[in-house]
Formats: sequence, structure tokens, C-alpha cells
Amino acid sequence: MGRKSRLGPNQRERLWPVFDAVRTALAAERYTIWAQASTGLAEAFSDRTRKPFDHQILDEAQDLAPAELRFFAALAPDRPDSLFLSGDMGQRIFQHPYSWSNLGVEVRGRSCTLKVCYRTSQQIRRAADHLLPAVLRDGDGIEDERSGIVSVFDAPAPQIMVRETAADEATAVAGIVAGWLADGIAAQEIGIFVRTSDLVPRARIALRDIADGDRIATASMHLAKGP
Repeated sequence: MGRKSRLGPNQRERLWPVFDAVRTALAAERYTIWAQASTGLAEAFSDRTRKPFDHQILDEAQDLAPAELRFFAALAPDRPDSLFLSGDMGQRIFQHPYSWSNLGVEVRGRSCTLKVCYRTSQQIRRAADHLLPAVLRDGDGIEDERSGIVSVFDAPAPQIMVRETAADEATAVAGIVAGWLADGIAAQEIGIFVRTSDLVPRARIALRDIADGDRIATASMHLAKGP
């Protein structure tokens, strides 16, 4: 796989010596990577008649790598109720889509979409849905239609603000946070999140003149870029 599209035969041929050299170096140092460990365990358990578990429940299944899914499939007994997968394709940030059926995990005709959201407000969910297509498809062609999803509670709608300069942005952030503190929200209950760790100092600058600003959490969120 490539970063955004599958590599062609010629590209794979040129890149394979690089991967082969890395694998050779790892073997010489007696190191292994997680994908190799998962693949080796899958091969060890695939031929066993008796499996170590009767049932498996896997959450956040959208982020399973092919080697990891192959490993869990090898642990599952050969019966319909041995492997339960729960995930959301809309939250996939680590893996490109790939075919589960090619790895022995057949979910076509056996899956369903949950339409009730319990942890996100109706307003935030609607705002987030604007960032996703109406229908998501996985590597097996299974469609996840996001229409009809409802949240069980309401909350203030998220506000989107655009500022021309970093100084204007800092002033706006400081004003908002100061308003929250004036309303009685404790400093340790407020968090400022930015896209990368390089922007954390910028967020702290916006809070430096605010009382208890040093007690407000600042952290980065490394978000995957869309195609």
C-alpha cells in the first residue's frame, strides 16, 4: 500500500530492495516488528484444532492492521459466533481500507450499523458529519451510511472562528477561556488542543496572562490528513 493509493508493480519492484534490506538488518540484530510478530503467531495458531479462546470481542476494529486481523482470525474457532468486531470506518485514522474477506474474516451480510450515539452531542456529531462523505465503503464494498444517526443529548453547538494572525488568535482564545473561568469552570476542567506539538507553545502563550492559565491542559492531536 502507498500513503494514499496502492503501489503499482513497477513501484513495488523498485521499493522491495529497501524493505528487504530492513528485514535483513532486523534479523541480524534479532529484532522483530509488530507485523512480523502478528504474522508469526497467526501461522502458529492457524493449524491448531483447539483454540485458546471460545469468543473474542474486538473494539476499534477499524484500526486493525492486516497482520493483526489475521492473527485474531487464527485465534477464533471455526464457528459463526467466535469473533465479534466493533468499529467505525469514519474514525479510521491509522489504516487504509483493505479486504477483510481475503484474510478469512467474512462480514458481508453479517454486519449492522448502530444508529444511536451515546457519547457525542447532537450538535458536535452534526458538525463532524460535514467532514465525512454520506456513505463510507470498506475494502469489501460494504457501505456504512451515516444518515439517520441520532445522539441522545444536546449541548452547545461548536463554534468555528477564523483569525488573520497568530496574535489575533491568541487574543480570541484568551477571551474565551477567561469567560469560562468567570462562569465558574475550573482551570483543570479546560483543555486546549492543537494539531501538532509545534503549536503547543503558541497555545500556552495565549494563556500566559490568564489567572491559573498554567493549570489548563494543552496537548496536540496528530490528525491524519484526508486524500
